[in-house]
Amino acid sequence: MNGRVICGRSISVAWARRNTTQPGMPPEPKSSKNDSLDNPAGIFITGLNAAIREKDLQGIFSSSGAIVECGVGLDDSGNSKGFGFVQFENEEAVENCLEKVKGWMLVGSTLTVTKLYTNIHVYNFGNRLNFGGFRALFDPYGTMIDYRVVKHYGKSRGFGYVTFEKLMSAALAMGELNGKDLGEGLKLKLESVPRPSSDGEGPPKHDQGVNLYIKIMEASVSNERLQDLFSPFGPLISVKVLTGQADEGKRAGFVCFVSKDDATRAIAEMDGKIVGNGPLSVTFALVKDAKPPAVQPSKPKAEKRRALTDRLFLVVRQLNASMAGSITAKLLELDDLPQLMTQPVALKAKVDETVVALLLNREQHLVQIESAPAGSAAA
Repeated sequence: MNGRVICGRSISVAWARRNTTQPGMPPEPKSSKNDSLDNPAGIFITGLNAAIREKDLQGIFSSSGAIVECGVGLDDSGNSKGFGFVQFENEEAVENCLEKVKGWMLVGSTLTVTKLYTNIHVYNFGNRLNFGGFRALFDPYGTMIDYRVVKHYGKSRGFGYVTFEKLMSAALAMGELNGKDLGEGLKLKLESVPRPSSDGEGPPKHDQGVNLYIKIMEASVSNERLQDLFSPFGPLISVKVLTGQADEGKRAGFVCFVSKDDATRAIAEMDGKIVGNGPLSVTFALVKDAKPPAVQPSKPKAEKRRALTDRLFLVVRQLNASMAGSITAKLLELDDLPQLMTQPVALKAKVDETVVALLLNREQHLVQIESAPAGSAAA
């Protein structure tokens, strides 16, 4: 509940702390190094050789720092499932470990080692999981502190989150459910992320997320429109369309992601994508008096494609303004588009050819609708 908005105000929920100045109150006991109420620190390991067991993990990773707990995922017959986890006393030990194991091979197997938290974001389940189904899916792995299916107007957005009490529970869920086939082409995706702090210093601030600045060529854009476009990449903290920013149909807004990886993936996939009447512009938002996110998408090809898309759209709009978006989207599929852009006559011919193809497809679609039985047309 920490940070939840109730009646327009954020609430703060934290562990109670004794006030030693109050008469009759005993002093607050000193917390030990192992007493980590928030964000237990650990690593998740995949690619483990079948012979590796808990005692082996102890010996291998103890040089990075003091280990609280570790384990290997086993099936009912006691055979390794190829994944494991190590919980350290502090975050510093985790960082030391990650630095050491880059490119490691262990008993002939290449390891993949990532940070592990008790909090897991769950994606890509469409409407296959409701609240009860979501709970039943994760309940076998251990005690859950919190869990939720994110909804919009009562309809599942296809993602949610679960927070376990113990790091071992999170490791087992990650190892056994990540990639689980739900049918109809849906495969579950799990990502371990830090929990918001509950140290009594107030709710997490929105600027702890990663903010993207969006420009979209549509006459009317709503918050729901931006949410529909960007929520498939991961959980969103906020969505806001700027008012009074119209310029020849252009609108702008902000989308704030929980995860930096999700925000980076959204830029790579959506920047330059044709939506509505033209290409999107998606960049990291520059916050006043704040540093930009450390991770920038290192994809020069994406930047070149965006520039090409913008230039192509402007040219096509002069030739056929009413169908500029659809024509641009089709031309972007051509392998020889960069060369075509240097040949105005050939480009115009290709635009005309594309218009004919689009109109023909539209006409065929209308014929199919008109010839379909009344029941199927209504469906």
